[in-house]
Amino acid sequence: MISSSPKVIGSYVQAFLICPQQVWLMSRQICPDEDHELLQIGRLIQSRSYARERKEVHIEHLALDLVRRAGKNFVVAEVKKSSRAEAAWMQQAFYLYELKQMGLEAEGEERERSIYC
Repeated sequence: MISSSPKVIGSYVQAFLICPQQVWLMSRQICPDEDHELLQIGRLIQSRSYARERKEVHIEHLALDLVRRAGKNFVVAEVKKSSRAEAAWMQQAFYLYELKQMGLEAEGEERERSIYC
């Protein structure tokens, strides 16, 4: 049975700003074709970007693309193929808020808007 109120995750925040219908589909685990060319390009970009930084870090319900240490704090960033910087920025802001609620201090870092955010 599908929950009537699924847990909000960062991908939902980003998707909502691009296409609210996509969030509805995602929250009900109705997913696009995983072999779609654009999804494959996105995976390739994520796997080859920023080799020195820790990638795909999972903390509770969060899946952070990039994390690095900066003094006492952590810096998080999102890797995106899309040029939709506002949506990626809001996803990152959601992650920073959630991390703060967990007692973890973090800062967001903006990446090139053409490919990364």
